[in-house]
Amino acid sequence: MFQCASGECISKHWHCDKQADCTDSSDESECPIDLLLCGENEFQCANKRCIRKEFQCDSDNDCRDWSDEDSCPMLPGSCNAGEFKCSDGKCIPERWRCDTERDCADGGDELNCEPNSMRNCTADEYACADRRCILKTWRCDGVRDCSNGEDETNCEVNCEEDQYMCKSQEISLVTSAFRTCVNRKHVCDGMKDCPRGDDEENCPVPRKCTNEDKCEKLCITTYDGRAACDCPLGYLLTADNHSCQDIDECAYEQDPVCSQTCSNTVGSFRCGCMTGYVLRPDGRSCKPTGNSPSLLFSNRIDIREVTLTGDKYMSVVKGLHNAVALDYHYKKDLVFWTENNLRVIRVVHLKDHTVKDVIRWGLETPAGVAVDWIHDLLFWTDSGTRRVEVANLEGTKRAVIIANDLDKPRAIAVHPGDALVFWTDWGPNPKIERADMDGSRRKSVIVDEIFWPNGLTIDYIESKIYWADAKHHVIERATFDGRDRERVTNQGLPHPFALTLFEDAVYWTDWHTKSISTVNKKTGKGIQTVHAGLNVPMDIHSYHPLRQNDYKNHCGSNNGGCSHLCLPNSNSHSCRCPVGFNLNVDGRSCEDTPEKLLLYARKKDIRLKQLYPRKQLESQDMTDLQDAHKLSKKIICMRDVCDNESEKIVFIDRRLIRDHLSNETENNAEDVAERH
Repeated sequence: MFQCASGECISKHWHCDKQADCTDSSDESECPIDLLLCGENEFQCANKRCIRKEFQCDSDNDCRDWSDEDSCPMLPGSCNAGEFKCSDGKCIPERWRCDTERDCADGGDELNCEPNSMRNCTADEYACADRRCILKTWRCDGVRDCSNGEDETNCEVNCEEDQYMCKSQEISLVTSAFRTCVNRKHVCDGMKDCPRGDDEENCPVPRKCTNEDKCEKLCITTYDGRAACDCPLGYLLTADNHSCQDIDECAYEQDPVCSQTCSNTVGSFRCGCMTGYVLRPDGRSCKPTGNSPSLLFSNRIDIREVTLTGDKYMSVVKGLHNAVALDYHYKKDLVFWTENNLRVIRVVHLKDHTVKDVIRWGLETPAGVAVDWIHDLLFWTDSGTRRVEVANLEGTKRAVIIANDLDKPRAIAVHPGDALVFWTDWGPNPKIERADMDGSRRKSVIVDEIFWPNGLTIDYIESKIYWADAKHHVIERATFDGRDRERVTNQGLPHPFALTLFEDAVYWTDWHTKSISTVNKKTGKGIQTVHAGLNVPMDIHSYHPLRQNDYKNHCGSNNGGCSHLCLPNSNSHSCRCPVGFNLNVDGRSCEDTPEKLLLYARKKDIRLKQLYPRKQLESQDMTDLQDAHKLSKKIICMRDVCDNESEKIVFIDRRLIRDHLSNETENNAEDVAERH
């Protein structure tokens, strides 16, 4: 440890790392001065290595730590088919053009639009007066989505059974959906709770019941002098105006009475909590037992842990280049994240802070990661390769589970108990999909009125998914099959990127506000900023053992009898083999001899393709030079790029020629894979 001048202690390796960690910056004082070691026509890397100056900012990792590609100007490139190019080079989906929302910085996507160029609304959509389309479920939800608010007029609005609905403040919109409901116990209590004070008007007077009264519970005299009956809290007067019936408070949807479980009782209700939680003194909300919960989030240059209140935070990993997605394994004290500049997935052990590469080959743009803490599996999406893949936590065993009909897969989340994996896709046909963890039973969950699904998380208690749409500036939720879709909030969401849940709150990161915010997950109320002034906040996860509860292990204690990967599914599990190898007839072990493979070079990598696969997924291209020596005798070589007798793979780089030998050391194999 290093002791700051102020007395606080920090990790020793943070001393003189060119980032002030002590509050008085004493960890960066009296540090040795770096001497320039490279020549006049050379560039000095952060790791003190020297490279030729012309190799800087050429999109190649010449320094081997990517420092030659840091702080390089962003050059606008060409957009793909189905995309519109903004004047600053940014590419947006063509369908976003002329949709009355500015997506280009200069609004160029809304210029030169024909008056009637907007699309027709579908059967699941409501057409605003300006021809904008919104979801029908957004109509009469209390939030104005149409520019003139017509989606919130002529609405049939109701409060819960034991609530009084206040009169509308908007005289011109008598039937608007902007409701204010007051609990019956606050009606006629001497204090005005409604905006116009109508909850204290026309109040009845309680009286003693006589033999002539037929009232079951209470007798009252109305404001106009009539004798009438009433019921205590928890009961509702029936149609006969005499009897009282119990109210089922647990059935409330708009204003739930309990945060987790609810049991209705005669005249009341009782709240309960799931395993690992205890009921708070309010008798309604639940509090987790054990360690205090916190938030883990990536911030491009580091990964931090912050308390839910945002008053304290600490660095988990520092000095990163482009940390985007992350997830953790609580019991193993592991945090996984993607470094997009390096095209790797890494892991840090929280006890000793050792960092290792888990996946180092075959990645282009890893966009999301998810840890299965029951079966010890790591899932990720890659918008460059257009795949969803899985590996063991060490990265030594790997398989592709989804590779067809994907455009730009991004966020990913897993439910080990149900053996489900969910992911978002914000390509030309944006959607949220799900499949079993072995890639089977794939289905689309959300396909309508979804534009830029960035964040995705799972509510394991209520079996729902939550997602953030950066184009529509909204957070929504639905069941695992897409039913009961509801909006949580559309406030304070200029560009949400990722989100997570804990207890009754949803937390999210936003690129524009550079902050972490939170809101009640059920009511959408109580928005607060937890942590502000961040660099570029990316992925986020609530960090607590209750986010990773125990479930049944679908693979059992013996890896499901599989010789390679055991992948869970809704029935049990299935076994998968390395690329190029097929399963034996027993469905568990892999064949000793691989099938014939095709080796070919692309601009950025070398790939292997199985020519005669038994299953469709086994034919997918893979970049994995680690296993090339196992397959070299079965590789079909093009233009003499292989030497089967000496078991060599030879390829030409624009600067170097390298050999990949079957008996090469791991360091040499790494050098081969690094060069593009």
